[in-house]
Amino acid sequence: MFSGIHESLNGSKGMRRLLFLFTHFHKGGMQRAVSNISLALPDSFIQYVGYFGTEDPDFTYNAKLHDFDLNPKGNGLFSKLQTGWYRLKALRSFVKDNKIDVVVSFGESANIYNILCCHTAKKIISARVALDESLTGNDFYSGTYRILVNILYPFADKLIAVSEELGRRMQHVVGSMDKVLVIPNLYHTEDISTQAQVSLPPVYTHLDKRKFLLNVGSLCYQKGQDDLLILFAEVLKRCCDLYLVILGRGNLQTQLKIQAQRLGVSDKVLFIDFDVNPYRYMARASVLVLTSRYEGFPNVIVESMICNAPVVAFDCPTGPKEILGNSKYGILIYERSISQAADYICSLINDSDMSLKFKLAGSRRAKHYSSDSVIDKWIQVLS
Repeated sequence: MFSGIHESLNGSKGMRRLLFLFTHFHKGGMQRAVSNISLALPDSFIQYVGYFGTEDPDFTYNAKLHDFDLNPKGNGLFSKLQTGWYRLKALRSFVKDNKIDVVVSFGESANIYNILCCHTAKKIISARVALDESLTGNDFYSGTYRILVNILYPFADKLIAVSEELGRRMQHVVGSMDKVLVIPNLYHTEDISTQAQVSLPPVYTHLDKRKFLLNVGSLCYQKGQDDLLILFAEVLKRCCDLYLVILGRGNLQTQLKIQAQRLGVSDKVLFIDFDVNPYRYMARASVLVLTSRYEGFPNVIVESMICNAPVVAFDCPTGPKEILGNSKYGILIYERSISQAADYICSLINDSDMSLKFKLAGSRRAKHYSSDSVIDKWIQVLS
């Protein structure tokens, strides 16, 4: 499929040296996205993954890993500025010494480092979350990020947005649609399907015999698990023989557990820490429920479709509406309506024909995001 592109790379430019850059790794969507891109790229690319002291080895890459963290000390403003300066110098030297052709950064901090570094490689920044919603804080750092994003992003050679809506938003930031390219996340569908068949950990095998809703994501304000618990309490009034599995970790775990107790549903809610193979839970879930307040391109929706789990998702900026095709491939809930979401979830639980309809529709939709359908766009922008 990519032979013509591969020949062009080898013939006209030779091996291309690529650096993926993060300021920190998240155990979840962003890290998984880079792993998927790295593994799908042809051998025409020599790959490096750069990070800042927090890489976790759970994900694999067709790349050499490099830690740009310089053991920063202190949390004060001066210490942070000093650490940032040293990181810029280290990044610039690395790009020069390793003759890097392209630096692709992920996340606002990494994007800013990529541009401020003033290295000679091609600068590609990746917008992966709705900035208007993610940078709403009134604190010093949120305000600084908002200023830097608007000043620096126009200096990137290309900006990759993971959804059409996010691409339109970023056009206003960079000032030209010519610089914006929409490339959705890609998925190794066969690998996901294989991993979905793996048995659950022994402590959770009881889920094989249970009907349960599943939510996958960091336990944070963005993911909206507080609303999820309220929704689950409403669902239990109509479907009592049901459980909720929340797969993820984060600083709101204690608060969410207290909320579950206050709602009287704690005996029906199971919190599971991070699992590098969330697909085995998706394959067994009755419904995947996404309650995020904002996203960029929610991986869990497509991954659940691959695993044949029907999806109910709150409409939010950006991604769910595009992936679900306005409820053609899954159920989209507008205005975060708890009542409407509960109705649809109970219908999926009780109506096997309806559930099968969305399983099949979701499976068809997921093929649109297979690695074969997406990776050629990456090859072209990196060449």
